[in-house]
Amino acid sequence: MKNMEIRKKFLFLFFLIYKISFSLVIGKKVNETETDCVKLSPFIQGHTKGDSLSCCENDEIECDNDGFITSLKITGLMEDINLFPFLSRIEELQFNNNDIKEIPDSILKLTSLKILNLGENYIEVIPPTIKNLSKLEKFALYENQIEVIPSVIENLTQLETLDFSTNKIKKLPNEMFNLKNLKFLILYGNQIEVIPSEIENLSKLEEIDVNINQIEVIPPAIQNLTQLEILYIYNNNIKILPNELFSLKKLKLLSIYSNQIKVIPPAIQNSSQLEILDVNTNQIEVILPAIQNLSQLELLDVSINQIEVISPAIQNLSQLELLDISGNFIKTLPNELFNLKNIRKIDLKNNQNLKTKIIKFGNSTINNCNFNNMNISCYEQHTCNFIIFNNKKFTDDEAAKEFKICSQREIDELFNSTKNTKDIIIGCTIVFLSILIIFILIYIK
Repeated sequence: MKNMEIRKKFLFLFFLIYKISFSLVIGKKVNETETDCVKLSPFIQGHTKGDSLSCCENDEIECDNDGFITSLKITGLMEDINLFPFLSRIEELQFNNNDIKEIPDSILKLTSLKILNLGENYIEVIPPTIKNLSKLEKFALYENQIEVIPSVIENLTQLETLDFSTNKIKKLPNEMFNLKNLKFLILYGNQIEVIPSEIENLSKLEEIDVNINQIEVIPPAIQNLTQLEILYIYNNNIKILPNELFSLKKLKLLSIYSNQIKVIPPAIQNSSQLEILDVNTNQIEVILPAIQNLSQLELLDVSINQIEVISPAIQNLSQLELLDISGNFIKTLPNELFNLKNIRKIDLKNNQNLKTKIIKFGNSTINNCNFNNMNISCYEQHTCNFIIFNNKKFTDDEAAKEFKICSQREIDELFNSTKNTKDIIIGCTIVFLSILIIFILIYIK
């Protein structure tokens, strides 16, 4: 009996100690949480719901299970950014569009940050202490006044996304190419003249955006970016596309419009995964047969060039949905063009020398067709849902008022011409091979 009473007292004492300890821990967490919100309250006036202790309920603030702030998105700051409080667990800070003129020490002490967005401000300098944010995975400073990327950027070894677009950057430091985990490099709208060959070190890159700069050369070293899927390099001063560019097996999007390119090299046939090719507003004269290997291509824009002839090989682009060949010097369309079955939009406008029949593409109906400023000898009804011609937009039902409707004979002539062309090519090939075999046999004898 005596042992039973001792045991009961011991259990009661243990429970009492446990309850007190639990209360102290919970109380401490509540106090720390309240401190987080209280410290932040001057910076979120007008952004929160209710009193300052309910900041975790705000749509632009996220907290962890313990109530600590982990993510914060604020624009229109009313307080001095230099007084921003220390938040021990914050991982994401979105401070874009806040009239910030410099990156304060208060932010550079938030060493748990993984995402830092200071875009749309007036920041001119990236301080050396940025290296303290060694856990950063995404760093955005777009639309600021940055002129120099500091060498200490190499200390941000976890970076996957770097967005310094729309600044005043002229040169890329070699140290930047030590960021081995970088996947997205966004530098459009600067004054960059050279892409260093050291870019090959960024072997995990999936996207590069360097449009609207002053770049003249794509370095052959780009061939080592084996994970690259997207390359935006339009609005630069590029004249030549290196063959190495087309050795990128994963490249899906290539946008190089508004440059000074005259030739698309035959090596483009190696880019079999390309889905989007935009080379408008260049000086290209020929669409090479090599494009026939781009079996995954969905969009082809070669508008505003100097193209006179389209290769019949275009019929092999079986996935093509959007074709823009406007603003060129094309006189005739290859009959094979009308074998494309998945076309949803076609733009042929401003080919003043072009006179052609328009018939159904692979027996399917196109949503939008632009035939402005060109000559149409006849039109097969149900080819296009909507048509632009002579600066007017009308439906297929109204086409008879604007065009001569193709007769069945005219339609058959076009397809028979295509068939005859194929037969001629096959015949010539057989004759050539026969002659070649005869010469080989004579030479052997």
